[in-house]
Amino acid sequence: MLLCCSDETLAREGVQEEIGIAKDVGTALKDSRFLIPLRLQPFKKVFGIGEYQWVDFVGSWANGLRDLLDTLEARKVPKTQSPVISPNWEAYRRKLSVKLEQRPESLTSNWLPFQKLPENIFYFQPTGAVNHHQMLLACESASFPIKQHLRGLISFATLEEINQELSSVARFEITAQRPLTQFLEEGLPEPLVKRSEARRLVSEILRRGWEAVCSKRGLSRYTFSSQFGFYAGKDFVGLNKRISWGDGHGRRSAALRNIAHGRVWQFGISATPNFTPMPVIRLKTRVVFSDVSSGEAGAVFDADRQHRFRRSDCKLWRNKIWHGRLMALLELLSSGQATIECPISPTAAFSVWAKPLVVVVPVTTPLKDELPEDEPEQDESTLGNDYPETEDDMP
Repeated sequence: MLLCCSDETLAREGVQEEIGIAKDVGTALKDSRFLIPLRLQPFKKVFGIGEYQWVDFVGSWANGLRDLLDTLEARKVPKTQSPVISPNWEAYRRKLSVKLEQRPESLTSNWLPFQKLPENIFYFQPTGAVNHHQMLLACESASFPIKQHLRGLISFATLEEINQELSSVARFEITAQRPLTQFLEEGLPEPLVKRSEARRLVSEILRRGWEAVCSKRGLSRYTFSSQFGFYAGKDFVGLNKRISWGDGHGRRSAALRNIAHGRVWQFGISATPNFTPMPVIRLKTRVVFSDVSSGEAGAVFDADRQHRFRRSDCKLWRNKIWHGRLMALLELLSSGQATIECPISPTAAFSVWAKPLVVVVPVTTPLKDELPEDEPEQDESTLGNDYPETEDDMP
């Protein structure tokens, strides 16, 4: 017996009786492991299954399915050698299948290609004794990105800029210099910087430059589990203010903030520089929520509530709506210019194109994928239309 475990499923009527029946069957078969709990969500243990080892589906259903199949295999559970797909399922699959057409289609990615990168990167080392903890703190609080590595520093700044910025820590000298493209492919032989480390260090420097621009342009910062995100807060754009974006002959508009379900949703992004298969900044769309009752004082910092709100309030956003919001945010972030320039030292900067990379694929589908130019991109959750809230929508 496979028991699907979450607080919701275990609280249903009859579950305790089913657990009891399964244990009786296991006893009759002399199989103490007849019942296999499947952990679909973190749950409070209930009477009857406390001693059982569950198969974990939290975080990855693919890993959970793999572990379940391995468990069934290890316990020698009988299986048919030639599984038969239900004819009803096959008919349903055919009904919903979408045919491919052999004609090209343009797709918009979430990649911003670099338009310009600095030519050289430098490795600095102190000329005398140095307190490495103080050096680390000074790098973290510097006015431009500097990364500590081993006994020295990685930066795109000049020697004069480094010595001026870190004058309270030590005096430095340049001990290695390489073209950026070579550094990303080979690292450094002395001091040793492996290729993977070189890419990580450059990525962090470029990310800090991007984040500094987001802050300077007025976006609000929010800390996610692994990185910062920047969203359109109340000081950046007004509620339901529609931002025009697109080419002159096909302008559209999208809102970056609005009220739905008694709370304010605010669209945002986080960014990760990548160098494979090409140098780009990869964007990830974000949505951050504030309480209306707090006068939009700030984000709701409870991670569980944020996650629940995203799953409920944003579940009806179509791809076109996500794309429109991203393009509107980039329009404001770039001030309507073709590129976004990000300083990474007083004399060095990189720039990215303000429009995401468009790729052309050789096939398409007959599904309609267009909106009229005057379509306001309405949907139930974003514009606060009057419809009943589900239990999942409630705070």
